[in-house]
Amino acid sequence: MRNGVQTLPALVRADGMTPLTREAAYGDSRWPGASRGRAHRDWRVSAGSADADNNGEIDISAFRGRDLERSEGVIYGAIQTQIQSIVGAGLQAVPTPDWVTLGKSKKWADAWSRIVRNKFRNWSNTSDCDASRTESLGFLAGELLTSTMISGSGVAVPYYLPDNGLTRYGTCFRVVEADRVCNPNFGADTDTLRRGIHIDPETGAPLGYWLCSRHPGDALGLLASGVKREWTYVKAFTSWGRRRLIHVYPRRRPEQSPASFRTPWRASSATPAPRPRSRT
Repeated sequence: MRNGVQTLPALVRADGMTPLTREAAYGDSRWPGASRGRAHRDWRVSAGSADADNNGEIDISAFRGRDLERSEGVIYGAIQTQIQSIVGAGLQAVPTPDWVTLGKSKKWADAWSRIVRNKFRNWSNTSDCDASRTESLGFLAGELLTSTMISGSGVAVPYYLPDNGLTRYGTCFRVVEADRVCNPNFGADTDTLRRGIHIDPETGAPLGYWLCSRHPGDALGLLASGVKREWTYVKAFTSWGRRRLIHVYPRRRPEQSPASFRTPWRASSATPAPRPRSRT
């Protein structure tokens, strides 16, 4: 400050050099992030694509994320807090038809919305929305979100089951472990097949999914008992555009395939808390 006036540091010094140029003149980088000094010399990075950078570490990161959620109380509590904040008591439908475009009246729109909202509540608050007939839609959403947070992705399969006398509705969902989406016979990835997902090489859109009949982690015990693993190809969309498999995952880089990111939100940087040593 000079004469009561705030002054800014000079961008060019008296010798004609900027601060970054001065650093480069002493043998280091113009940019701190590209420095090869003592603080950065052990920082090894990769120049690969999104798939190349992630595919080699997907499994171990997901497994560690599940272990942290299962065994660390702080991680479990943080995830449950997020679930309660996002999902809460459940999901609600707010139908708002464009009654002007439809050529209807406001009275008709209000009556239609009320009927749809009540029907959705009757479906979502019961186990009719669950293919296994055990959970409501709120629990299914929480389960899907938990899988995404601890494993990096979540998978839900929509079903249409005809009325069997146990439910009034045919539409339902089943949340499955994302590990079940994998290459047939655990084969290697190709240009159009990435970890069980058939990808359009031109657009990157998923064309279909290979779904294993059993979880890969149960393979040894199941094979010993004579149960075989089978893979079913599920098309990504129906002929009228409805998704046949819902795959939830956070995409963080351009041209990142749906199967190349399963790094959990906590396992990427968290480490287990030290456990006390036994005195015996």
